[in-house]
Amino acid sequence: PDDDDAQLPPYTSEPTTSSISRLTVDEAAMRSTVFATQATYRQASSSERDTPSPLPPAAAHDSSDKSTKKKKKSAFGGSISRVFGRGRTKQSMESLDGIDGSFVRRTSPAPPTTAAVASLTQEQLQERFRVLEEARGTPMNRWKAATVVAWLEATMHMPQYAEMCRENVKSGKLLMGLTDHEMQSELGISNVMHRKKLKLAIAECLHPSHVKYPKAGDLDHDWISNVWIHDLGLGSQHAQAFYDSLVDGRVLSTLDRKELEKHVGISRKYYQASIMFGIRLLKLLQFDKQALTERRAMCEEADTDPIVWTNQRLVQWVDSIDLKEYAPNLRNSGVHGAAIVFEPSFGVEAMATALGIPSAKVMVKKHLSEELDNLVRPARESLAKLLADQTALAKSAKKKAGSGSVGRSLARLDDDVFAPKKKKGFKVRAVVRVIGE
Repeated sequence: PDDDDAQLPPYTSEPTTSSISRLTVDEAAMRSTVFATQATYRQASSSERDTPSPLPPAAAHDSSDKSTKKKKKSAFGGSISRVFGRGRTKQSMESLDGIDGSFVRRTSPAPPTTAAVASLTQEQLQERFRVLEEARGTPMNRWKAATVVAWLEATMHMPQYAEMCRENVKSGKLLMGLTDHEMQSELGISNVMHRKKLKLAIAECLHPSHVKYPKAGDLDHDWISNVWIHDLGLGSQHAQAFYDSLVDGRVLSTLDRKELEKHVGISRKYYQASIMFGIRLLKLLQFDKQALTERRAMCEEADTDPIVWTNQRLVQWVDSIDLKEYAPNLRNSGVHGAAIVFEPSFGVEAMATALGIPSAKVMVKKHLSEELDNLVRPARESLAKLLADQTALAKSAKKKAGSGSVGRSLARLDDDVFAPKKKKGFKVRAVVRVIGE
């Protein structure tokens, strides 16, 4: 059941006092480094077309024609190797490995860069946080123009819109009343995802008790694009797209496949599926980054709790079960712990194909099957028990609360986490569901 919904107070139109910024003035130097040094990092394309595809040409082609899709599905089941490409060159793989070919974990991925984001100096950022600190505890509808601009630049990380905001939005009351059209005309925000990010943040400031995932606001777009997407094994393909779209925790909590394709530019279905599995894990943890970090730290040296494993941790596991020669093939594949646990059809065949194990290697696949089952089965059983407990609690809440709207709210499960809905008539092979085709 949704405990947040169960505790919601009656809706009121009056804004509540909000915490303007989660960052302190002491952290201003750290934030300024992010803004001021973006141009020094590698130049990456924001378009998926400009990024070398990890798929072979046959699987990379994504036609919108229904008959073509039908043909692709029937052919797809016989050759999952078309999903996980082998296009990496030896040189590129050696650059990811140690000199002796050993596993090297990437702890600090180079952040993407974009010319659209203006830079703030350390002094400017400290000044913005000073303004925000002075306004702490003040409802948004009483914010002055300087507070609005400081919030947009320092808290929302959207300094590229500060100039038009300074000219046209003179108070917090005006900010909270902006329509989608006015965000375009008065702030110059043409990007749909940027507008969504701003609207979600404004809504949270107005009614924080109505927010389903309060800690989602702690995940800024720097962490999402520089850490989270890399943990899924999709950083080299999509970090730039997430950064350019300014996807933060709030946006991520409401993101769906349609938006991924239309507004973020991620059209390939198995990339979408990998990302959606990652989001389901965050929802399961209530977007608590600290909880995620702690759980990952606890299983860093132990083969437990695979649902929180990153793509890099899976590579390390493959190396540890004496399949070292295949481990590099899993890197940047989009296969991560949440994907293999949440997706019940992900088995030895899918993993063997991702690793590039030849079908003739029967004994190798048998060994992989035993190790994978020992790893994943306990995690799936634990997840199933959690689902059963949630279902029982939901039924109890519904029975006590009655059949009214409040009762339905209390009894509702988080379908995105435990039982995502499937499209009517959407039938696919088990292994295809792993990658979302």
